[in-house]
Amino acid sequence: MAEIRRETQHHSGIHLSDILFALFKRKRTIILCAVVGIIAAAAFYFFYPPVYESQAKLLVRYVLERSAVDPIEAEKAAAAASSNYTR
Repeated sequence: MAEIRRETQHHSGIHLSDILFALFKRKRTIILCAVVGIIAAAAFYFFYPPVYESQAKLLVRYVLERSAVDPIEAEKAAAAASSNYTR
């Protein structure tokens, strides 16, 4: 009779243990890159102060009627305004 051999099948792909092995193998390089990045970010933050810039527009509405202290001027302004509206 023919013997049937059962061979274990090896799945090709990446397993969690492969990823953890690679990370722990290069842990010094990963930690060094992280520390250098943090130091560079802190140096940039402290040595280059932020530049603040803003813009503003002031819109002033032109008013035809004015309230004057002088009553004669106030009457003239009111008459001129009412004549402009009736035309």
